[in-house]
Amino acid sequence: MKERPNNVIEIIEENIDINGLQVVRKEHFAHTYDPSISIKKKGVRFSSSLIQKLIDVYDVIFLINPINMKLVVKPASRDDRDSVTWARIEAKTGKKVPKENIAAARLTQKIYNDMNWDINTWYKIIGTVVNSNGEILVVFNLKDAEQHIVTNDNRKVLLPKEWGNSYGYIFTERDKYTSIGVLNDYQKMENIIKRVKKIENNAPIKED
Repeated sequence: MKERPNNVIEIIEENIDINGLQVVRKEHFAHTYDPSISIKKKGVRFSSSLIQKLIDVYDVIFLINPINMKLVVKPASRDDRDSVTWARIEAKTGKKVPKENIAAARLTQKIYNDMNWDINTWYKIIGTVVNSNGEILVVFNLKDAEQHIVTNDNRKVLLPKEWGNSYGYIFTERDKYTSIGVLNDYQKMENIIKRVKKIENNAPIKED
């Protein structure tokens, strides 16, 4: 009898409905190299893996939806009045590295207050890099923040309490968690700007 090679995998044909299954969240696995933001009481820092994904971006602006508490990071020009520098070139190596700490005490204090976070700990959120209308953006859901409790001899990571009764979200609802609904107000503002420019140029305005 001929033996079957060890590298052959037998594939069984079967229809499996995955629509009602839970997607295990990325946070349950090691995610050292995933795009992320760390928020502390006096500032923020982005991961090296994230700034490498946006290789030509050195300055960004922050957009926050205060209703669903999603933060969007948008590439920007250094001349933009609201931009902040998130990366730099290291003199010794010539490599692009994240800015060690982006001082933002007022911003982080408001986030801590709005999210009811413990001021004595810091938080990490994995981001999603998306292409929105041809523009690369990074979306962070602040409600998915990991709490990092650091002591002299130990570091504990706590996931949101709301996750305690599940492994993740339902597969068919995944788009709700990766969508950038935070930009709804931003997109409306873009339309307003276009309308103002039309008025200034005495151009006819087409009603939506």
